[in-house]
Amino acid sequence: MPELPEVTVIAMGLRKALLGKKVSKVKLNPSRIFFSPPEVIAKALKGAMIKKIRRRGKFLLFYLSTDSILLVHLGMTGQLLLYPLPPEDRHLMMELVFSDKSVLVLRDPRRFGKLGLIKAPQDYPTLAKLGPDALAGIKSPGDLLALFRASSMPVKNLLLDQSRISGVGNIYANEALFLAGINPSKTGNNLNLREAALLLKALKSVLKRAVRAGGTTFDGTYVNSGGEAGAFLTHCRVYEREGKECFQCKGLIKKISQTKRSTYYCPVCQK
Repeated sequence: MPELPEVTVIAMGLRKALLGKKVSKVKLNPSRIFFSPPEVIAKALKGAMIKKIRRRGKFLLFYLSTDSILLVHLGMTGQLLLYPLPPEDRHLMMELVFSDKSVLVLRDPRRFGKLGLIKAPQDYPTLAKLGPDALAGIKSPGDLLALFRASSMPVKNLLLDQSRISGVGNIYANEALFLAGINPSKTGNNLNLREAALLLKALKSVLKRAVRAGGTTFDGTYVNSGGEAGAFLTHCRVYEREGKECFQCKGLIKKISQTKRSTYYCPVCQK
């Protein structure tokens, strides 16, 4: 599932290509991903100009000149792709042709994404419940500590809780905890201010490096708007490295399961 870095990379590419352009043709393939009636979506999109594109958590928001917002969540297999001509693909959920004949499609083979119209971000319940943005919304270690200190949940689980911090995925939680030297099983109420400072710095560093690497592609599903894979997996220090030597201490990376998610860490470096 695309997380904060991947959605950021997609948004960057789409801003360059689409801002100021008008939609001349709309084609929708109604499916379970639509939370607004397709005919309502089509009416709002046709003739509309893309004014701005923003990311909130793992969601993309397209602000239209018709005063509506097209909300997109890519789910597990969703892709937003730019083409010079409309492609032939049975997995296309949405096809937008712009006045310059360029095309934006939403492709979603497994159809776990979301697509619909809202008037304001707070109108969509999941958006309204999101915590502060992991990259831009947490200003100090004290702010991070305040989000965690009352919980007895493992800090790894807290990082993935979108109501506390939005945008963090499993790969980036693993990598940030390693960089901070914090054991993923340590509970939030046992985190101190020094550790919170290390974790906040590590989290932002990992996310920024992932954006620069174009995100993470590990199953062939995620690609940017130009169809290119992300390269961050080659930068990972612990993720999917079970049984391999730690780059820092030469000990062995371990793997455990936390709330049905794989956690990778170094028992020596992460106390």
